Amino acid sequence: MSGVYARNRKQTHFDPVDVAARLQDAVTLYVMNEKRIPKRWRQLVGVPLVEAADKISDCAIAANETWPDEKHIDRRRDYWRMTITACKQLDRKLARAQNVIPSATSASMADILELLDKEIGLAMRHRDNDKVIPVGGKGKNK
Repeated sequence: MSGVYARNRKQTHFDPVDVAARLQDAVTLYVMNEKRIPKRWRQLVGVPLVEAADKISDCAIAANETWPDEKHIDRRRDYWRMTITACKQLDRKLARAQNVIPSATSASMADILELLDKEIGLAMRHRDNDKVIPVGGKGKNK
């Protein structure tokens, strides 16, 4: 067991998945704001932004759901790499939006960029620090 009394246990959240979900929501709300992304730009610029945010969330969830045993640790690291790549692609698409849409400024995207930086850092840390865990846990019950 965890060594924590049952009454003191709390639900924990997995940061990369939570940050990815918040990023996904922030990008969607930003794109749907008429002041930030006018309708005439939404199909060309806005939809790819939302799709990139969706991919980040999907990859973070996939990495979280992959057990880091000897058989699957490389797949889990690949999912973290795909998360990082999707983050960089979203960053580039946000830069494109800033370049072509006058109302899309870095100041208006500050929350999104902060979440994006946080997600990249978390994904890199998990990619580099994932350790192999035997299928039976830490080996106590074998």
